[in-house]
Amino acid sequence: MKQINIFCASSITFSEERNLIGDVIRNLQDEWIDKDVRIHLFLCEFADHFLSLKRKQDEYNEQLKHTDIFIMLVKDKIGKYTLEEFEEARKCQVPYIHVFFKHEIIEQFSKEYHSKEIFIHVYEENETLKMMLENILEERLNEL
Repeated sequence: MKQINIFCASSITFSEERNLIGDVIRNLQDEWIDKDVRIHLFLCEFADHFLSLKRKQDEYNEQLKHTDIFIMLVKDKIGKYTLEEFEEARKCQVPYIHVFFKHEIIEQFSKEYHSKEIFIHVYEENETLKMMLENILEERLNEL
């Protein structure tokens, strides 16, 4: 069975959107399991929180080495750790990096990171985000 790993980076304030992403992936999982594909979503809130000698963020970043699709959610600013995860995803050459801005693109981010390897999207409502994710993930899963 092939496994596709999806990493979601955002501040914890996106809890509703993160739950929505989980729902989208569970629905896709039901469809793709028949194609012998398992979809795994990494969210930091579901990671092991045992005592470790490593910094927790380093453990999260380690997950990016095995990530096929990176999703980042942003509103009006990018948090320190979310940006670190984004930079690590680029360093690890994650095949698909999708950044979703709620309401509008942060111009500085767009100027600094505009490239063919980074897909930038804007959404207003969570229902729009859901439809975008369903379409994008279906397309990416077919490509992987």
